Amino acid sequence: MAASFADLETIHRLNFEPGGRLGIWLGGRGFHILAAWRVAHALWMNGQRALALAWKTGAGVLGADIHPSARIGPGIFLDHGIGVVIGETAVIEPEVCLWHGVTLGSTLMQEGDRHPKIRRGAILGAGATILGNIEIGEGAVVAAGSMVLASVAPFTTAAGNPARPRSAYAHPYGYTKQDHTL
Repeated sequence: MAASFADLETIHRLNFEPGGRLGIWLGGRGFHILAAWRVAHALWMNGQRALALAWKTGAGVLGADIHPSARIGPGIFLDHGIGVVIGETAVIEPEVCLWHGVTLGSTLMQEGDRHPKIRRGAILGAGATILGNIEIGEGAVVAAGSMVLASVAPFTTAAGNPARPRSAYAHPYGYTKQDHTL
């Protein structure tokens, strides 16, 4: 429950839409997707795997597919959430922003731990695809539409297909090494 409230606060702080916390609570699809995943994850962690998968499937009507065993920290801003896919061994640390159409997937070339690790404060732009057991560093920004096949260093902007580091870096929410908050 505390993680959902942290999500709500982060979305409220970063979202440009009117309506405040109540508007997010009632109509924020990204918030609802995260809340549904948090229920599925709790079921998964309590050994109720069939029920967790059934809950995930039912929550799919919201437009995202997040495996119940993925690990997602509090204070996530899932903007829109439509088309988001997050694989079973993915890790998303606190204060990460993901836009619609983001995929955290596998290359199908690895077994076991095969999905991305997204570190605190990172931003994944719309349609970004991150594949394999790679790391998107703290505060990194992945541009919309990028295909990321290699780790991205902290406080770096990566863009393109395949994504490569860019010389300019600017975090849209001013996230810095010092304050650890978006």
